[in-house]
Amino acid sequence: DGYYEKAPDVVSYNCVINAYAHGRASTTTNTSRSEEARRLMERMEEKGLKPNTITWNTLLRCILKEVGDRKWKQFSAKKVKEAESILINMESLGLSNTISYNTVISTISKSKLDDAAERAESWLRRMMELYEATQSE
Repeated sequence: DGYYEKAPDVVSYNCVINAYAHGRASTTTNTSRSEEARRLMERMEEKGLKPNTITWNTLLRCILKEVGDRKWKQFSAKKVKEAESILINMESLGLSNTISYNTVISTISKSKLDDAAERAESWLRRMMELYEATQSE
């Protein structure tokens, strides 16, 4: 046999993380979507699998959903910082893409923080600068 491997791969984990990003927030636990996603990412890494761009973008999507969720709304500033930190990490790993930046910009916009417009525009400028820099390579 051997055609089908039985061990989960990155796609398997990404599918479950995506379910957290798109499902309803749990009403029975105090665990956020992003905490559950991070738990799965840790398990992935323990199994020797590296999170890819899709994994990280899906984690960002979990955070975006939390900022829009009444249950987690009070943590908007913390969630924005978390999303920005993840994107900085993704940049250092060479894993960021347009979806990464758009998701962080959307998270900031949805947060309704006093400096949301300026922060969002700052990320847009950074995205454009990185794009222009890579066009000349």
